[in-house]
Amino acid sequence: MSKDDKKSHALKLADGAGPCLRSAVDYIEGRNSAPAPQAHDKCDLGRWYYETAPGETEHASHSRFPELGVVHMAFHLACDEAVRCKDAGDLEAARAALQRAADLSRQIRNALAAVLGTDA
Repeated sequence: MSKDDKKSHALKLADGAGPCLRSAVDYIEGRNSAPAPQAHDKCDLGRWYYETAPGETEHASHSRFPELGVVHMAFHLACDEAVRCKDAGDLEAARAALQRAADLSRQIRNALAAVLGTDA
């Protein structure tokens, strides 16, 4: 895979966090109904991480590959926590969980860029 292809692939996978985070934000802000929880291994990045990447030795053996999995799972948990907090009537905690999810999204992008050898 060329460097440009890697960058494109990384951006596509990293941007997959956007819909999950936007759905949670829209719900917390009252613009949509509650999003269904999305399992961390069922989104585009999760499927790549658990199904494809282990067979791609150059990626799976990268020192930041385990970090990517941990941060990615934490991202999904933070989005789910935001929804649970809103459902419990705690908007302050919901917004704090959304901020954590946004921070984790940036960490996902950085770890993925490192794993794929690009500056995404």
